[in-house]
Amino acid sequence: MSAYATQRGAALLVALAIIALASFIALQMTQRLELDIARTTNINRNFIASEYARGLEALARNSLRQDFIDSGQVDTLNEPWAQALPALPVPGGSVTGVMQDLNGRFNVNWLVNNGQADETRVDMLRRLLVALELNEALADTITDWVDSDSIPRSNGAESAIYAERRPAYRSANRPMAHISELRLIAGVSAEVYARLEPHLAAIPANANQRRINVNTATPEVLMALDSGISRARAERLTQNGSAAFMTLDTFLNHPAMDGVVLPQAASLLSVSSSHFLARAVVVLDDIPRFYFILLERDGNSYHVLHRSYGSP
Repeated sequence: MSAYATQRGAALLVALAIIALASFIALQMTQRLELDIARTTNINRNFIASEYARGLEALARNSLRQDFIDSGQVDTLNEPWAQALPALPVPGGSVTGVMQDLNGRFNVNWLVNNGQADETRVDMLRRLLVALELNEALADTITDWVDSDSIPRSNGAESAIYAERRPAYRSANRPMAHISELRLIAGVSAEVYARLEPHLAAIPANANQRRINVNTATPEVLMALDSGISRARAERLTQNGSAAFMTLDTFLNHPAMDGVVLPQAASLLSVSSSHFLARAVVVLDDIPRFYFILLERDGNSYHVLHRSYGSP
């Protein structure tokens, strides 16, 4: 082969290498550009979704304000604020929402008073666990999580138990900030959490003056008030979610409460609420985004205690 042919072959190889390199660089630039566009689109979509969620937050505030004007100190699940918002079409998707009364649930932060276990509330949690067909010993482990000491209760668990986990962690020994903390507690599996969560809340210990709204409580929460309240009695009291007791005395004098004595009823129960969880679902480009807003109502004033974003 001549020197000229060899040089032409070498030049061709160099040209092919340059073309391959240029193609690779172009591909990388295209992929990076597509990634940047997707990232920018996602940021823009998240911003738009959060603004829709803020709009639903304003709607929730107005709904509670109007409810206070219309109904005063009585809250029931028959009122407009408790009705799910039907899906509203928006560019690229839809928005829907629902508001839940957290004072119809058992507040885990009631388990302690001034850092020490409130045995009346611990007994209530035991009865709730029994009503849910769960291990009542969980009442002790949950109490140990929120009380201020490091001494385990008879069926409880403190930091020594959690130190053996990987990764290791300590018992909180303080009020729960969010009900999902239950997932960290010994004995609370995913299945147990799924059964407990609809009946529990983690809100300030003084919420609603430490009282349960009997109009919005689940049958299981009412069963937790006293061992004499059977499921049949509780379902008669909740009236399939339509309970509308105007006063606490009306509730206590209901035929389903015959023979049931609640000496501390005035300090345990009410017909009004102070804390509500607004849940917004914003679907854009077939991607759902979930927003949660914890609202506190104090008279006719309203405060956002917490906002979060994530899975339901």
